[in-house]
Amino acid sequence: MIKGGAQYLFIFSLVFMLACQTEIKISEDADTNDKGEITDSFGVQYHYENEFSDSEQLKLEIWMDEVYAATQATLGSYPFDVQVHFFTSKHSSRPVSFGLAKRKDGINSVSLYVDPTASLEDLLADWTAPHELSHLSIPFLGKSSKWFSEGYATFLSRQIMMDMGYYTQESFDSLYTTRIKEAASDYASDELTFIERSNELAANHQYSSMYWGSASFLFVIDKRLRAEQDKRFTDILIDYQVCCRLEDRNLKDVIQSFDQLIGDSWCNDLMAIYRNKSANEALKSFQ
Repeated sequence: MIKGGAQYLFIFSLVFMLACQTEIKISEDADTNDKGEITDSFGVQYHYENEFSDSEQLKLEIWMDEVYAATQATLGSYPFDVQVHFFTSKHSSRPVSFGLAKRKDGINSVSLYVDPTASLEDLLADWTAPHELSHLSIPFLGKSSKWFSEGYATFLSRQIMMDMGYYTQESFDSLYTTRIKEAASDYASDELTFIERSNELAANHQYSSMYWGSASFLFVIDKRLRAEQDKRFTDILIDYQVCCRLEDRNLKDVIQSFDQLIGDSWCNDLMAIYRNKSANEALKSFQ
């Protein structure tokens, strides 16, 4: 129970946040450019699927407001509203036990199963919300391309957290090099292609190896961009939200759009290796 001065502070904070939300909602419905013309503007909307107290809702919205703002700053402004659904998960050692992204019938949503007693600090340090929001930056690619989708979100989750201050470029590179090398031992096949081995790992519920192994695709592209164009892959994604996010329909479209924005065939060339070469060959540089 909140008592005394703390009660008044909480009520003030809640009223202030609700007032801010009202202002944000107005700006989302009708934004204007420097010519005074009305333009589209999109944001995040929250839904509570289980019972949460007022203080818990306030904490969750402060958390997601920060993660969503970091996602937009890192990956670009999404050309659609994002629906966030909160579910309770009290029996977990993690602040966020599970997440799911959906893109269906024009609705882009994220479901998050959270421990309502988790602190704001623990929620912000968890990678699940950045991972699920990352999925929304490209269209749903289908089950056959799950390896790419999950590697993509695994790579970008910590890119968002880097911009939130949880990683430096050095610590990010160290983490991903280590984890991809660890996953490479599960890709030790000269018979199966990288994609075939990824699908096999997923079928055997070896998700961690598949996620980290598949993150190698964007890790390679990002390192090359930094070395040759002084860009990050996230710079490409910021432009992608404007030109192509609502146009692309499948993995082939997405890879073609990335290459157009890069100005070269890097992604298509690397995809040919992952599609046609052995799993060992694809991850040779990480072994």
